[in-house]
Amino acid sequence: MLFNSKMEPISLAGLWHGCSSFLALGGPSMNRFPLERLRERGVLCLSVNNTAGWVPSTAFVCNDPCDKFSGGIFLDPKIIKFLPSPRARRGSRLRLKGTDGVFRWLEKTSKEMPSTFFFSRDFEFSPETFLASATVNCGCNDRGRNITGWAKNIFTPNMAFKLLYYLGVKEVFCLGLDFQMQHGQPYAYLQKKHSGAVLSNNEKYVLADKMFCALQPVFMDAGFHVFNVNETSGCTAFPYVPFSEALERCRNNVPPEPLDLSGYDETKNLVGEAATQAMLK
Repeated sequence: MLFNSKMEPISLAGLWHGCSSFLALGGPSMNRFPLERLRERGVLCLSVNNTAGWVPSTAFVCNDPCDKFSGGIFLDPKIIKFLPSPRARRGSRLRLKGTDGVFRWLEKTSKEMPSTFFFSRDFEFSPETFLASATVNCGCNDRGRNITGWAKNIFTPNMAFKLLYYLGVKEVFCLGLDFQMQHGQPYAYLQKKHSGAVLSNNEKYVLADKMFCALQPVFMDAGFHVFNVNETSGCTAFPYVPFSEALERCRNNVPPEPLDLSGYDETKNLVGEAATQAMLK
């Protein structure tokens, strides 16, 4: 399903096998939580669009042309980038906003960025084939609507869910899944939206909620569990889990910093009281 920068097939299936992960979607409700804790050891977070520049992120996915998103995301080798294959074929250019507030083109394109992978996408939303398909669904375009009967709605979070399932994640905790955009603060970060775009997004959310409600039983049957940490969300598809609980589950059993490293060499193959006594000698 994936390709490297040379467009050679590569598999990352099960990369995060059995893990829990946050999915950061950019709604203002994200700012209610201590987002800096996503930096803690063991915590995974896939972020959609420019949200990857707002919260500590392990991975990033987008659908639109790459110059809509901060070049700082693409330059960061610690962030795994997942992009639709056309973003490689067209040599998507990247922009970076300097400390002087001026946007400048980067010399390299998205295809030349570190930790970047590409995937094939489709525009024919079908709950029954969503997880099993070899492509990544991003909703329905006009052709997809005519084929499937679902309303036209191209929606990047669809892609995020498919990628997390492909990577082997078992639990997803959605941050900023608000489904109710306000003109004064459309996103968690500073970004303007004119009134028409706000109205259009809210209409898309109604359609997306229907898609998510249809996907939820498919997810459950596959052992793929999705939750929402926003208790007042307009999304009705996924059950609510408090952020504190989600954080502990997303820690993936990794102890908090700093890790206690003493005694491992001298007590190898020993556990319990035997290891404790050996370390004390």
